[in-house]
Formats: sequence, structure tokens, C-alpha cells
Amino acid sequence: MQRHARYALMAGTWGLVLGLFLGWTYLALLLGALGLYWGISALRGRARTPQESEAALRAVAKGNDPEEAATRAREEAAKHPAQAPPRPTSAPSPVRARRSPRRSRAS
Repeated sequence: MQRHARYALMAGTWGLVLGLFLGWTYLALLLGALGLYWGISALRGRARTPQESEAALRAVAKGNDPEEAATRAREEAAKHPAQAPPRPTSAPSPVRARRSPRRSRAS
């Protein structure tokens, strides 16, 4: 997603330069539309988990496609969800233990 954000920034900048300073409106409109598309897709995307990032880095080191490796890591994580750690058991709070029972008001 960072790549899409970077492309959006560059396309918008070049669209502004070409449109305002050089007068090439057709190219400025094209770059502006691409920048808008990439910007929206960057905002809608989600960040990689640490496992996906690690798999992508290993794939780059081996010369493979990082997106494919991240997708495989995401699918593996979905097959075997991590279990939440058990909650610690504790004694009841002393404040709650000292409370007296509520008394009903007689009218």
C-alpha cells in the first residue's frame, strides 16, 4: 500500500507541474486521475502483518515474488488462527469483598 501512496503523490505532483507550468492539460488530467485512483486504493488497503512482511522479505532474498509469498502467509494464518493467551486468574477485589449488601428502603 505504501507503493500506491508513493505513486499517488508523484502522479499528483507531476500533474500539477505539467498542468500549471507547462500547459499540458491532457497529461495533467491523466496523471491527476491516476493519482486519485492510487490514493484511494492506498487508503482502502490494509497493512501487512509481521508474518506477511517476513515472508515477503524472504521471498525477495530468494528472488521470488513478494506479493505471492505474503498472500501465502496470509492464507496460512487464516488456516491456523493464533489462540488468545489464557487470562490470569486472580482473587476477588478486596473492595468488592467488603461491600455490604444493599438495604431496601422502607417508605
